[in-house]
Amino acid sequence: MKRSFSHFKKCFALLMVFSAPIVHASLQLESSVVIIQQSDGEGVLSLRNNSSGPVLLHSEILDIEEDKSDLLLVTPPITRVEPGDKQTVRFILKESQQFTTERLKRATFEGIPQTAPNKVRVTVRQNIPVIIRPVGLAPNKEPWKLLQWQHTATGIAVKNPSPYVIRMSPDLLAQPAGRNITLPKNYILPGETLRVADGPVAAEKIRYTPASVNGYLLDALEAPVEEMAKL
Repeated sequence: MKRSFSHFKKCFALLMVFSAPIVHASLQLESSVVIIQQSDGEGVLSLRNNSSGPVLLHSEILDIEEDKSDLLLVTPPITRVEPGDKQTVRFILKESQQFTTERLKRATFEGIPQTAPNKVRVTVRQNIPVIIRPVGLAPNKEPWKLLQWQHTATGIAVKNPSPYVIRMSPDLLAQPAGRNITLPKNYILPGETLRVADGPVAAEKIRYTPASVNGYLLDALEAPVEEMAKL
């Protein structure tokens, strides 16, 4: 069977890609969440380049679906970080705004290896939450205890009446039925109500796994489910 010259060129190119040295970027973040105090006007996060070569660090602020407001500036947005070096990224509040509850954004950090052309570059992209705490709001190490789990006419819902952003695993367990139910996302904003189960569920308690302020999953807890309420 005859093969065209272009066919052999494609095969050779693929062989070069899969046989070329692969260079990974390795970025170590000092924290899995950024907390910004509005009274300070900014927050910082340090990253270390654990790669064997330099990386181009690209930092960016992303909005969540529920909050598109332009609150933060990240600097430097792009910078070169040498191997073993540490880089501090600053998150600056653009202007003084009046708000009384915590706000949630996301920050992404992408490390692009600076390598020779014949090497395959594998970038690393990390995405972590950014929480902005308003002036006068005291820290709360256990804000999930303020959640209200309630039966409704359409199932089970959870309400966050607090001024805190509450994060947790989306996997829940209705007790004593032992039914697995799911949050539609892994955070609940201040004043937000989320439906967690449709239809009647025999639940006296909900077993859930909260995340600490620093972003680590804690031991599972149980909370009572209140009788039907208008949510």
